[in-house]
Amino acid sequence: MRKMNEKVALSGLKVLEYADSISGPYCARLLGDLGAEVIKIDRPGSGDSARQRGPFLGDVPGLERSGLFMALNTNKLGGTINIRNPEGLVIFKKLVEWADVLIQNRSIRAMEELNLDYDRLKALNPRLIMTSITPFGQTGPYKDRIGTDLVICQMSGMGHMTPDRVANPQENPPLRLGGNQSDFLAGTTATVATMFAVLAREVNGSGQHVDVSELEALASFMRIEMCAYTHDPYGFYQRYAKRNPTGYGAVGYTPCKDGFVALGCREEYQWRAFMEEVLGPEWTKDKRIEGIFPDPEKWDMYALLAHWDTVRPIVEKWSMQYTRGEIYRIARMRNIPLAPCNSIPDLFASEHLAAREYFVEVDHPVGRLPYPGAPFKLSVTPWTIRRPAPRLGEHTEEILCGILGYSSEEVARLKESGAI
Repeated sequence: MRKMNEKVALSGLKVLEYADSISGPYCARLLGDLGAEVIKIDRPGSGDSARQRGPFLGDVPGLERSGLFMALNTNKLGGTINIRNPEGLVIFKKLVEWADVLIQNRSIRAMEELNLDYDRLKALNPRLIMTSITPFGQTGPYKDRIGTDLVICQMSGMGHMTPDRVANPQENPPLRLGGNQSDFLAGTTATVATMFAVLAREVNGSGQHVDVSELEALASFMRIEMCAYTHDPYGFYQRYAKRNPTGYGAVGYTPCKDGFVALGCREEYQWRAFMEEVLGPEWTKDKRIEGIFPDPEKWDMYALLAHWDTVRPIVEKWSMQYTRGEIYRIARMRNIPLAPCNSIPDLFASEHLAAREYFVEVDHPVGRLPYPGAPFKLSVTPWTIRRPAPRLGEHTEEILCGILGYSSEEVARLKESGAI
């Protein structure tokens, strides 16, 4: 929790979240963690779809027990408003007038059907920054198409690079990224873009529409490959496949006693150090790899990779003698870029993450749980978790009465009409 003498980075910034699942809620949560006042709009009855998505505390499903929802929605006031009800729509528009920023990840069609497109909302609040997160953006031939995390992963090219450059798709098909990365990266991208718009408004005084495409957010992490292709569009993959026909992913992961390690050698001196550890100083003359290097004094890193099917069993026989931690310590001593392939339990047990205070325990009515924290440290205006994720409709009356000026009698009538 925040100490009394700490400054708040986004104090005074008012954020309205009309979003579902991951990308929009994550964006709003990042702003809230830095001090913005965030109001989350939930559907009456069912709420955000993340509430129905596990894992659930104690493996018991419930609207207030989703670990995903609780992690994505800290530092928010939560209210239930039926925007398809005429009176509910009026309440929503009043909140738009109140807000500095609207975060939404609904489809273009859904927003237009409710007359909630940016041009109409800007007429209510000229200073409004509206951040729209959609699979393919607000323009282009795909703008109305549905895109899931799997769809975006593969269309962005990231699947083709997982685990590392699929040289022969027929033999080594593309994989899916774990952890809904397109949703989280879109949320992170939206946060950065929103803050650019907030800073711009400080200069010109007006709001703007921030258009975030999940496809482009994920594709933007392919910069090295895109640059290589731009400079040599016809030779890049052909040359790569010739040098490494099995795909580098087959080289990069090595089994050991308790899992796998990732071998990240990219330079010849790194490969030399690794092979010397496996086979000894005279490794190029070892009879088990005879024929790979006609002249052992002039060995070629790409020849080693091209003959990895021969080398792999030798490496695995060596690595299976050790645990991940033991191999990691050996690699550190020789400056070999290698890392243990950690699981989620390994992260929670990490002494480094513990020292960095990455995991933060938060009290919620259903229990005290550790959540992932921020991946950065601000020395003057640190991020904080000030409140747990809201229960469904927990702050509806507080929002209507305390922020919009409704009376208790009006709130009761709105409940009867189904507006909230």
